[in-house]
Amino acid sequence: MGVPYYGAIFATAAMAGGARIAAIDGGSDAYAVYAIYSSAGKPMRVALYNSDYYAGKGTRGSQLFVLTGLASTIVKAKRLTAASALSGVDQGSNPTWGGQSYADRTCVATGSAKVETTTVSSGKATFTLAASEALLVYL
Repeated sequence: MGVPYYGAIFATAAMAGGARIAAIDGGSDAYAVYAIYSSAGKPMRVALYNSDYYAGKGTRGSQLFVLTGLASTIVKAKRLTAASALSGVDQGSNPTWGGQSYADRTCVATGSAKVETTTVSSGKATFTLAASEALLVYL
């Protein structure tokens, strides 16, 4: 299973049951924030993406993302990550989605599923994404 499928898994999880997606960032840098809304117009999830390129050598940069106006006291998230932007199952370097990888040819999930929990304080939550990572926040 090639790396593009991990993007499809992320996109499918982001849009599942959603009716509309909207960019809520300024669109002027390498950091994207998309909100996914239900058919009733309620925000369901937020997709965060750090498109800074990391080829696996040197220091891997990171970016803070701050979400505001959150109603709950905690939010959960799943992370799409890999050793670098060049990682690929066919090259022996498995990306992970929520802590799990998928076997080449069979797509069987391996590894333990991992859901991150972040505390919301005064309606605000902060997330750190390394270069070439994405995070799906469940509201």
